[in-house]
Amino acid sequence: ILKRARKVSFKNEWYDLIIDLNLEIGKIFYLQNNSVKAHQYYYQSKKIAKKYNLLSKLGLIHFAIASNYYFNFNDNKRALLYFNIAIKELRKSKDDFLYNAYGLRSWTYCRLGFYDRYYNDIKEIEKKIKKSNDIIKTIPLYHYCSSYYIWSGKSFKKGLNLALMAYENSKKTNYTLYEYSSLYSLMVAYYSVGKYKKAKEYIFRALKIAKEKKVYPGIYKFLNILGEIYLLEGNFEKAFKIISKLLNRQYRDEYSQSLSISYRLLSIYFFLTGKLKKAIKVVKKSFSSSNKYIGTHHMYCYQLLNLFYEYDGNILKSKKMKIKAEKFLKRRKGIKFLYQQNEKLIKEFKKIFVLNRYNINKDKKIKNELYLHAVNEMSQIFSEYHNEDLLLDTIVEKALELTGAQRGLLAIYLKDKPEYKVLKNIKQNQNELAKQLIKKVKDTKECLSTTLSQSKNHLFQEEMKSQNIKSAVCAPLMATGKVIGYLYLDSK
Repeated sequence: ILKRARKVSFKNEWYDLIIDLNLEIGKIFYLQNNSVKAHQYYYQSKKIAKKYNLLSKLGLIHFAIASNYYFNFNDNKRALLYFNIAIKELRKSKDDFLYNAYGLRSWTYCRLGFYDRYYNDIKEIEKKIKKSNDIIKTIPLYHYCSSYYIWSGKSFKKGLNLALMAYENSKKTNYTLYEYSSLYSLMVAYYSVGKYKKAKEYIFRALKIAKEKKVYPGIYKFLNILGEIYLLEGNFEKAFKIISKLLNRQYRDEYSQSLSISYRLLSIYFFLTGKLKKAIKVVKKSFSSSNKYIGTHHMYCYQLLNLFYEYDGNILKSKKMKIKAEKFLKRRKGIKFLYQQNEKLIKEFKKIFVLNRYNINKDKKIKNELYLHAVNEMSQIFSEYHNEDLLLDTIVEKALELTGAQRGLLAIYLKDKPEYKVLKNIKQNQNELAKQLIKKVKDTKECLSTTLSQSKNHLFQEEMKSQNIKSAVCAPLMATGKVIGYLYLDSK
């Protein structure tokens, strides 16, 4: 119908209407992730506007072009260029779309790691929200602001409340596209604090809308988070199905950001399933397939390469990747929260690699390989760390990582009294179980472990039940045949 109307408009030389129709047709292609077709209509609108002096239309045209570059072409640099142009023109025409342009430009700044500029745009949007009484127009504005407070780590509570307002208002007005986009904010909010069940609930709602209404922009973001959740839950089969969907042409065109995100997710899958060489190769592919203008995606890739090289035994390359990630962090200080979130995820991936996937209690060969890896890593640490406190802290950190324990302490005996050097998630005043284990370790000079289900010692069992401890281990630190200290670990 739109194409027929466009044909009639061309015959009658109704150029103003042609631009509007082109933008509507382009929008349909854009919603179906056909960014090339959408661009053709947007650029034709631009030519007509300039040729027939319809300059008031240029703000919306440049906004449409910028959105396409942001969502479908993954070209942050060009998206930023066109958002800047659109904002200048929309300011002149005093069009309310100006605040949508601020919103999407703020996301572009976020992707590039410019959080100070990100906040400046959010402040403009918040001013508009205070003045506006139009429910439909404020829905996306709540959504933009919500994303800022969640992604920056400024206020999870405020971010969640704004996302809920956007979602509830979109449902009241029956505006499907806004409902779909507000579900993204809710998903990110719950995912960022580890509430995966709640995050999945909103993902499935968004995927249902996408399927029923054939609305695809940003669908790869929902699928990516869902894939990561499945990996964190140890459900590798479902995670691989998600990765396959992301790589499917149905969900992307050849320019889409989903390609780089798919490779990144696939690299994590390979790492967790023990295919380290493949993981390294694929994450490099993810890096090279994304836009060359360095952004937060690249930082995450550096952090993953640091992990993959570390477990592949290439300490030098691992260090280089860590330095690159930290250099990016120094240049874009506002992304510290995002960097820390990535590090939290990486810690979880390490635990899954060691405990869940390989089931080290059953597979002796893999258990030995993991301990050899740990010994190799510790020998590197001993040769490189000259600060005693840092060295001891690292020893406890690695012991927790390898065993999957939740709490740990390390003490050195000075004149037969323990001096606590490292305390991780545990208080200095030990429980009775720890005291008993430490005493036995000092007497026997042997490593001792106990679990609630296997312990035959009645006192140990009672203590473990009262403290809600599932398992504990204590190892002596020896020098010249004497116990000079001990390492204690336990899990709730």
